[in-house]
Amino acid sequence: RALQVAQVGIDAAVVLTPLCLPEKDLLVLADLDGTVAAAEIRTSQAVFTVELNARPVGWMAADEDALYLVTSFPRLHVLDLSDGHERLEGYTRGYLLPAMPVGGPVVTKDSVYVALEGGRLQRVGKELKWPNWTATGIRRVLAQWPDRVALLAEDGNIRFVRPETGETLTAIEPPAPGFDGLSAARGNERVGAGFGQRRD
Repeated sequence: RALQVAQVGIDAAVVLTPLCLPEKDLLVLADLDGTVAAAEIRTSQAVFTVELNARPVGWMAADEDALYLVTSFPRLHVLDLSDGHERLEGYTRGYLLPAMPVGGPVVTKDSVYVALEGGRLQRVGKELKWPNWTATGIRRVLAQWPDRVALLAEDGNIRFVRPETGETLTAIEPPAPGFDGLSAARGNERVGAGFGQRRD
């Protein structure tokens, strides 16, 4: 029933995997034209419908307060789960990315990471307390600690950078041949897998 109600605001084919948030009692859908619709799971009541007017890319992610997705415009959208309004201060139409995204957002406690065409990675702060930065020669983000972020570089090495600036601290070779960064050590925010969901 929740799926049927959510589809009332969807005019085109669903393009991303629906995001089910049972702890929030929400089901979220996004269609080919950039319409994002959310409905309550138990009551089937619509919560919000937002028109982004661009094709969503990759996957959707969420934390306690917001929904995160990127589009082909290309922009990062941070939508409030209560009513769908843009949460990034000063970016009422979403954050303009410097290149086309090649996957969905990866979300940590204070940052959102988006892989871009050309081997670039864009960091956007949730609260904009640090300058946003772009790293080059990167395939994906692996993990974040309070004082460093681990990135998988295009050359196969693991690069550690400062989370506030993106400045390289050091680089190491991967722990084993064929390492693809889909898992990281315990004791950090494991963000290399799980379609952008935080893992503690």
